[in-house]
Amino acid sequence: MRIILNSDILHMNRLLATGLARHLDEFCREAAQFGAVLVLPRTVILENERHQRELCNKAVDKLKAASSTLALWGVAVPPFTAEDLIRNVDLTNALQATGITVEVQAATFDDYRDAERRASLHLAPQSPDTETDEMRDLVIWAIALRIARQDGGAMLVSRDEIHSDKRGSEEAMRAGLFRAKTLDDAL
Repeated sequence: MRIILNSDILHMNRLLATGLARHLDEFCREAAQFGAVLVLPRTVILENERHQRELCNKAVDKLKAASSTLALWGVAVPPFTAEDLIRNVDLTNALQATGITVEVQAATFDDYRDAERRASLHLAPQSPDTETDEMRDLVIWAIALRIARQDGGAMLVSRDEIHSDKRGSEEAMRAGLFRAKTLDDAL
């Protein structure tokens, strides 16, 4: 089975260089034993890259501030380049290191058109009275439905309401898309 992961499931408040969160590492290892394939929509990869870059920049700033503080107090600090000390780890590689197969899915033109239609017309799984048009989430929904139809079933793991609300239940069922809010539920 292919399992589509949303960014909210992968989101960590630390650098990937410190390793995957334990629950994510355990999920990947267990899912790999069953031959599952993780599918990461390209939007998830891009969102993760942005988040990791922000964390990386904060870590670099902290190192520079620590060095300045120590120098202010007369503590000798060997010269270093803070940017060289902070490793940036690729999400796909980090997940694959658990033994699971990872597939990155770019949205097709039809996925974008479907998401555009849903956003503009406020169609399911989006709430009809929503004030925002979450195109990214709708693109992930379109990718998940497409994969489920192609494979005769797939799973989307996401805590986002747009992915888990009952408004999308009928369409998900018709496509063979199982939905889980947590990695434990997915297992």
